[in-house]
Amino acid sequence: MEFKHLEAFVYVVEKNSFSKAAEALFLTQPTISAHIATLEKTLNTTLIQRSTKNLHISTEGKQLYTYAKEILALRNEILAHFQVSCLIKNITHLTIGVSTNPAQYILPELLAAYQNYKPNSRFATVIGDSSTVLQKVKEKSVDLGIVGTKIQDPKLIFEKIYEEELVLIMPNKPEYQRMLKKKDIFYTMTHAPIILREGGSGTRMEFEKYLNRKNIQIETLNMIAEISNPESIRESVVQGLGIAVMSQKSIENLVRLNKVLAQPLTNPPLKRHIYIAYTKEKNLPKYVRSFIQFATNYYSHNQLEPNSFI
Repeated sequence: MEFKHLEAFVYVVEKNSFSKAAEALFLTQPTISAHIATLEKTLNTTLIQRSTKNLHISTEGKQLYTYAKEILALRNEILAHFQVSCLIKNITHLTIGVSTNPAQYILPELLAAYQNYKPNSRFATVIGDSSTVLQKVKEKSVDLGIVGTKIQDPKLIFEKIYEEELVLIMPNKPEYQRMLKKKDIFYTMTHAPIILREGGSGTRMEFEKYLNRKNIQIETLNMIAEISNPESIRESVVQGLGIAVMSQKSIENLVRLNKVLAQPLTNPPLKRHIYIAYTKEKNLPKYVRSFIQFATNYYSHNQLEPNSFI
């Protein structure tokens, strides 16, 4: 059993695909298959059950995945500590869990900047709502998480990396234009049909906190749909289905193209932080600590002031 076999196995599990794992590791698919076959022969067990459409990780495979992540993390920590000069051995593989909005509008810029800073870095991302990502962080199936809300959990540490404003967006149609002119945001929010994110999303949790401060129960809103995909929500608003609360950064282009109207939530504005979340442990790998430090410093120097829609 070699590191390359474990690395191939981890990537197949995380990508849920032999071909995607091969692409990420710059190998051929037959090579990846051979590495997995070697592991299964060495351990005398089936790790991945294959079908024409899907992969299924066996119970033994799930156990091996946990061990393999720890082994590879320790390998990278050792190599980083002793500053191994070989370029290939210096490559670090960071697995990041990220919630949907940061995955689309924050993470790409951050990864590009970090890769310029640490050219030997490689990344794998796992996307889900904030609750799902934080659970994966606690299970150590990802190295860290980037999420849009903070929870109270003694096992986790949260570091702020970005601040953004959540705004109310509306179809650019006459009835909503009239609502906007009245500047009665709470009437619009409580009477117009509204599209909500799923319960585990950071946007939904922060919006519920905002409503609680206003003594408004979310059940009293005129909810017309609950959608987990932010892109689907934006398109639904464009098509006139209803209003929604979205990240300002995520709808800037739609406002610029006059496809939606946007109104900040006030008294106070609804702002939220984007956090890096990681587990409380003394021996956090050096490459993970490096990324955390870079991210917190990067946005403190590069974040722009929010645009005004009014």
